[in-house]
Amino acid sequence: MRAWMDRLNTGAKFALVALLLALPCAWLGQRLVQLEWQTWQVARQENQGTPIAATLVRAQLALMRQRGQAALLLSRSDSPLPPFQAAQLDLMQALDEAQRSLQHPDIQGSTRAALERQRRELEELGAAIVSRGPTPLQSLQRHQAQLRALVELTGRVMHDTLLSYDPSVDGYHLIIASFDAVPDLIDSLGRLRALSALSLLNGATEAQRQQILLLHGEVNDRLSRVQLHYELAAQANAELLPALPGENLAREVALLRQLSQQAVGAEGGAEPRQVAAAFEAMSQPINRLLEQSLRAQQALRALLGEREADARLALLGLAGGGLLLALFSLLLAARLVRSITAPVALAIEAAHAIAGGNLQAKVPLRGRNDMGLLLQALEDMRAKLVNVCQAVRQGAEQVAVASQQIAVGNIDLSTRTERQASAVQQTAASMEQLGGAVRSNAEHADQARGIASQTVQQAEVGLRVVTQVVGQIQAVNQSSQRIGSIIGVIDSIAFQTNLLALNAAVEAARAGEAGRGFAVVASEVRELAGRVAGAAAEVKQLIGGMTDQVAGTSSQARSAGDAVNEVVASIQRLGDLVSAISRASQEQRDGVLQASQAVTDMDHSTQQNAALVEESAAAAESLRQQSDELLSVVGAFRLPAAA
Repeated sequence: MRAWMDRLNTGAKFALVALLLALPCAWLGQRLVQLEWQTWQVARQENQGTPIAATLVRAQLALMRQRGQAALLLSRSDSPLPPFQAAQLDLMQALDEAQRSLQHPDIQGSTRAALERQRRELEELGAAIVSRGPTPLQSLQRHQAQLRALVELTGRVMHDTLLSYDPSVDGYHLIIASFDAVPDLIDSLGRLRALSALSLLNGATEAQRQQILLLHGEVNDRLSRVQLHYELAAQANAELLPALPGENLAREVALLRQLSQQAVGAEGGAEPRQVAAAFEAMSQPINRLLEQSLRAQQALRALLGEREADARLALLGLAGGGLLLALFSLLLAARLVRSITAPVALAIEAAHAIAGGNLQAKVPLRGRNDMGLLLQALEDMRAKLVNVCQAVRQGAEQVAVASQQIAVGNIDLSTRTERQASAVQQTAASMEQLGGAVRSNAEHADQARGIASQTVQQAEVGLRVVTQVVGQIQAVNQSSQRIGSIIGVIDSIAFQTNLLALNAAVEAARAGEAGRGFAVVASEVRELAGRVAGAAAEVKQLIGGMTDQVAGTSSQARSAGDAVNEVVASIQRLGDLVSAISRASQEQRDGVLQASQAVTDMDHSTQQNAALVEESAAAAESLRQQSDELLSVVGAFRLPAAA
């Protein structure tokens, strides 16, 4: 046994302990669920049995009513038959309803068979009464036997549906009152009603009076029993008070007893109609008692339904709570086992990792217990190893990085030095070319300056010529204007001549034959004046067009003069710029000569730097090789990434 337990790991041992503890807990939980299940089944059977027992009670009440109607029918030959037939039909319907309700699976087959047998017997009894075969006493005895059988059948139903064994105080007393005490009270009241109706019909004998007195005592006893059960039910559950009869029960019984005493006190010989009315009057208190009993039965059904729902809810709550508790216990046990086995596994894993040279992951700490102290010791050892390896690795890495940087820097410097030497040579050649270009620019600038001076002189000559042309055009314009004035005078003379010729023609016409020759001359003069006027107008038009052209030409000449002035000014500014460029070219040529000398000196220095860079690169390569050897020594340990 000991060897077997030593072979079990920690998790298996805890699982075994949890199983040993779970077995009795599971047994107790199963017993609790079973008890709650039984409670729910009892409540369910009672709730389903209540309407079945109620149908049998209604059958008892219908049988009591038929008993009373049979007594009235058999007491006198002239008693009407329809009231009895109505009571018989009501009884058969109640029995049919009871038979349907007895089909419930909780009801035994013998109970259903007994009800079928009793139904046949009641049919035979009804047929015999309709044929007026039995005497009133025989009818009463046979009805009482059937009523006892029906009461016994109701008791069997209450047994099958567990109504007789209700565990609660309020439910028990309400069940006894509804299905036992109240039917007994109604039975006594029914017999009292029947005997009182017979006394009213035939007169009460001394024996009947004694029997009625005994029934009054029996009613009192059974009323007290009903009141006791209702009172005890109300004491156990105050919510039932509105549904219970209370004082109405005693008041209805007192009313029936009063009606019975009145019937017994009569001399008898009443008409069947009067007897039926008295019978119906005594039936009213009984009917009201039945209505109050039905309200109590409804309260009972509500109580049993609520109890069934509570039992079902309690069963579900117990089962669900048990499952949740079991699940929680299982999870808690698993967490407890894991809280013990997990640190052991972590310690083993950490030890293997450190032995393999892996110092990257920290050892996770779990609490302050023994396993926590073990994990803390492993973490301290790992941390110290990390510090040692870090110190060595950092030195080696720093040397490696420095040597690498030096090597890279030397390579870069060598490359840039070579590029610089090449660039310096190219710069020297470019400076030489630039010097030649600058000298050529200086010469060209001198030539441009001379050409600019000549251009200025030629532009000034052209300006003077344009000025003279403008003056001549203005003179022509003035002459054209004077010619226009002269033409205007000629036109005016031609107009006056035309008027004079017209006047002469008029006068010649007045002179008649004597002035005919003068009229011809006047006509010729007028024609000549018209031609002169037309020619003058033509010349005036030509002179006007020429004047406009001369004016436009004069304006263009002035614009040309202004443009020539601007050209002369621009050429003068160009000459000044060319002179400045010439001076700058001279200075640039001197600067290029100095820069060319500096580039030559830089070329010599670059050659010397290249030699020094090659020596530094060789030293850096040697340092890098030594740092690689040092890193390979500490490479066996894997340190954390932050290190």
